[in-house]
Amino acid sequence: MKRRRVIVAGAVALALLSLTLTGCVRSASAARGIGVLTSAPTTSPSPSVVDGADAFDTAMISLDQGYAVVVKYAGLTATGRMDPTHHAATVDFVGLEDGVHGDVAFTQIGAALWMKIDLGTVSRRDGIEPKIWYRLALSKIADSDALPFDLEDAGDPLRVSDLFSAVADVRQPDPTHVTGTVDLSQADGSLSPDPADVDDAGPAAKAEPFTLVLDESGRPAHLHLSGNHYLAMDFAFSHVGSPSPIKAPAASDVRKATSAVYQFFE
Repeated sequence: MKRRRVIVAGAVALALLSLTLTGCVRSASAARGIGVLTSAPTTSPSPSVVDGADAFDTAMISLDQGYAVVVKYAGLTATGRMDPTHHAATVDFVGLEDGVHGDVAFTQIGAALWMKIDLGTVSRRDGIEPKIWYRLALSKIADSDALPFDLEDAGDPLRVSDLFSAVADVRQPDPTHVTGTVDLSQADGSLSPDPADVDDAGPAAKAEPFTLVLDESGRPAHLHLSGNHYLAMDFAFSHVGSPSPIKAPAASDVRKATSAVYQFFE
């Protein structure tokens, strides 16, 4: 697992970009399904509360059909659309800390990947224009884990379900809510937290509460993961199964990536 960093003071440009890259680093898991822990709950559920494992698993699997999402965590907001059917994805990371604003966006369609960077004076000092989409050559990025998406198959490019690779006490108190806990020390995939942050959270990280809100079709609408500043995450899903088309940037806004852009992947 790699670190999901928050935006830091503007002088540290690499750390700022590292936020977006390691916040969306992929680490494909061997099993895409949800892993339900076998340990029994310490208290018996109410008779009106049913097992929610099937509803939770079904909801996560539906993300393989594509979706739009807004993710908030550690002072960062990521707004994106995932369209695995057409091997396309786009996401825009925005954050503000200590008065420093950062905006880094990625769009990928097949093997074509573009990146837009606005780190204020930090990026402009290196000749990076904030309104330009830089076309990246995948062959020049040695570490494929530094790429923001996993479009190798038709699954969810962000691998949201891998964050919940070990859940327990999954219950469904009503048709639109599923609750449970997740062991973040076993989390995998693009959104998994840094092991150091998990260690800092202590035993609580092994049973962080989550609440999933379902729409009328049983698909994810909202997912909240509790935890400290570095572990808590909030997802707002929409258009599950029918994401709007993802288009390549206009040719007039595209430039070939420079060495200053590639340095962020080193």
